Amino acid sequence: MKKIQDPKMLTREALAQQAFSWALSLIPSTKKHKETEARAILFGAVCIYYARPFTSNKGFGMISPDIVPEDMKITHTRIIKNRHRIIAHSDIGEEINRLYIRSDGNSALVENRHKAPDDDFLLEVEKLIKIVLEKTKVRINESLNSGVSSETKLAKGLYRFSVGEPPVWLEEIEDDGLGNS
Repeated sequence: MKKIQDPKMLTREALAQQAFSWALSLIPSTKKHKETEARAILFGAVCIYYARPFTSNKGFGMISPDIVPEDMKITHTRIIKNRHRIIAHSDIGEEINRLYIRSDGNSALVENRHKAPDDDFLLEVEKLIKIVLEKTKVRINESLNSGVSSETKLAKGLYRFSVGEPPVWLEEIEDDGLGNS
């Protein structure tokens, strides 16, 4: 058999599959909590895991957004925007329910409380995650079926790939300051 043409792409898809699986695994817990802060927090974690493959992954890049069906693009965009608000921005927008300011006299802390998603949107998110997860599995299987050499196949269902040289920073680390070399 021939070798995998693009091991980085295969790794990117495998990382995406893992992230989508984690997002999907949080949905049942998120559904249990109705209109609570716990639901908003769990949904935030769903958004973070779902969005991970669509953001820059050092060394591997993003998966193609063409994996998202046309009729699910609005849901996809809402999830990505929610992820950006949680991780990168503190925008006060439609997803913010309450704004708290705490002060101890010396400093103030602003807490953005995001609204919990309603049941209908949560079902739509679950549907989307299942679709992209399945598409990712298909892409991985297509890559593996396109050719796996005897050097990469370790056992049934277990493969090893070189996806490039180790990063320079890894070679430069001699002492991490914790007594580990």
